[in-house]
Amino acid sequence: MRRIIASVTLVLGALAACAAQELNLNLVTRLDGNKSWPLKSTSSGNNRINWGNSSLYLLADGSFTGKLSYDIAMNFLNSDPVSLYSNTGSCVETNWLNWADFTYSFNDSWSVSAGKQIMLLGGWEIDMYDFDQLTDLCSQDWQLINVYQWGGKVAYSPSEEHLFAVQVSSSPLRDLLLEGNEIAASFQTRNTVGIWESIFSANYIQTPYEECPAMYMATFGNQIVTDRICAFIDYTLKTPGNQDFGALRSSVTASLACSFCDGCLEVGAKGGYDTTSELCPDIFGYSDEWETEEDGLSGIVPLGLSPMRDYCFGGLFVNGYPLEGLRVHAAVGCNNYTKSPSVTLGVCYQFGAKIL
Repeated sequence: MRRIIASVTLVLGALAACAAQELNLNLVTRLDGNKSWPLKSTSSGNNRINWGNSSLYLLADGSFTGKLSYDIAMNFLNSDPVSLYSNTGSCVETNWLNWADFTYSFNDSWSVSAGKQIMLLGGWEIDMYDFDQLTDLCSQDWQLINVYQWGGKVAYSPSEEHLFAVQVSSSPLRDLLLEGNEIAASFQTRNTVGIWESIFSANYIQTPYEECPAMYMATFGNQIVTDRICAFIDYTLKTPGNQDFGALRSSVTASLACSFCDGCLEVGAKGGYDTTSELCPDIFGYSDEWETEEDGLSGIVPLGLSPMRDYCFGGLFVNGYPLEGLRVHAAVGCNNYTKSPSVTLGVCYQFGAKIL
């Protein structure tokens, strides 16, 4: 079945490229080295240098007509390439096809789209491209929720400063696309006023678990962007569908970046805090708690949170842009679960071309 899905997707992609009247390609390559220093005795498996967020992406966008457009992102290589191609039909795990979205615009304000899409979930952290992220400085929501889901969306944009959209998609807790019937319903609005930008997202996510049949989420993200400063703060609330508001869990993620030397150098800090609750289980996590003895993990991020044990993380980062399209980056991070400081060093290069 995975081969069938992959083959159909490739055929559709090839047909789209042949039929397109406009085609823009962007190739993104990233190479990372990540190393942690556990503060207690561990196996050598988690004490070695890993490939971090190394990846190879191909982005394609364009149009078939003045009203019908497309946007596709494919991830051909990362630090765990086997999982990219073995999870093609999965809704829980990411795979080589991030999104393949086809949009029909009725006019400048109204549009409908369908395909594999980015869920209308979260705030400014989720809004960033994956290849721009420093994984040890990312929240649990970014780490554990697969926002690339199959579905459809209706969007209304009365002006460039305002956007309202509703979406129905497969649930990120649905095991396989062709098995199960869990769905997610999402609403999002984006607004810009001067240097201030906001995102508000509301989500209803069905689960296959009897103890928590659904999860409600709401995120309010605020961002300020100037020539020298980019800062955001995302605040998220979660509650299970079978509990009252006493089961609320909250999380906050914030980042501040300052640019110098006409944008050639960027220095910043990022961190966050997640509360936990016995009444609101960590349904997106893969385990109760990350163990430092576990082999094969990339970085220091927990695979899940323990009930009643809050989680906090933070660190510093530096980005340098010596050439157009080239970024050299470095970061240090830590959290209260693994208590293992980590260092990431890497480069990222983007090359874009207009084909049609």
